[in-house]
Formats: sequence, structure tokens, C-alpha cells
Amino acid sequence: IAATPRLPSELVRSSMGASELATLLNAHLRASKLTLLLAWRTRQSGSQGLLPQAEVLPVLAGLDQLLVQGSAGRDAVVCAFRSEFLVNLLLHQMECTLEAAFQTAGSVTAAAEAAPSVRHGVSILHTLLIFDTTAAVAERFGSRLLAVALRAMELLEARVQAGDSAEGGAGL
Repeated sequence: IAATPRLPSELVRSSMGASELATLLNAHLRASKLTLLLAWRTRQSGSQGLLPQAEVLPVLAGLDQLLVQGSAGRDAVVCAFRSEFLVNLLLHQMECTLEAAFQTAGSVTAAAEAAPSVRHGVSILHTLLIFDTTAAVAERFGSRLLAVALRAMELLEARVQAGDSAEGGAGL
């Protein structure tokens, strides 16, 4: 993945005020902090690269929250995942979460427990794929991203179908 410039030329030429710059820097710091927290927790307490849902969900939810705050938050998350190692770590976390959920395929509880982190993770991966201006994420991880997205859709659809059958086919 391409290196980012230390001080983007758009920022140097902008007429951004102090409060806007502070908001922008805060978004970038928060995204970097959450991304490094994910890597650190995985190294410290992860079992074969997989964090328990209780530990990974707040980190993924925090990153997803930045994504919905607008272009500054979105760009902050994309910049925080510039490292190939961090993108690979997130993909591995998602693959392991989906695999664990499918191993307990009969358990609606396992699917329900994994669903929030899967939704947040897919949202983050989608943003990385679409808004990476260098297209390095798509080039390097495109097929794995697609496979994770398809598995996530299968998991979420199975959960909806299980909910429909439990309610007697009442629908959504």
C-alpha cells in the first residue's frame, strides 16, 4: 500500500480554521488509536488471530462510528488502515469470526453474537475498498474481501431466515 505524504498539499493550501483542523486531527488520531488497539489486543489475547466478540466489537463499532461521521471520519479510517499488516489483520479477524459462526451453523445464538461485529467489519472493509484512492486494497485483497462479504451475507441471511421460521414466517 502506498505511503501517505506527511502533510497533504490540499491541507497546506486550505483555508481551514482551527476548529475544523482540530476535528480532522481528532478523527485521524481516533482511527489510528482504534486500529492499533485492534492489533495490540490481537497480539496480546487473541487465539490464533481471533479476538473474542466482547473485545473486538467495541473497536469495530468505534471505527464504524467514524465512518458515518462524514468524509473526515471516512478518510481517517482509510488512512489508519494504510498498512498492509492492518488490513490483513482485519480480514483475518473477519474470516475467523465467520468460520466460527458457520461451524456452529445450527446455533442461532452464535450467528446473533457474531452479526454485529460482522456488520461493522464489512462496513469498514467496504470503505477501505471503495475509498482507497491508490486502489492498493482492491489490488492486493480484492478476492479475499469479496469472499468475506459473500460469507457475511450468507450468515446474515441465515439469521434472518431463522428468525422468520421462529416467528412462523411472519416476515421482516
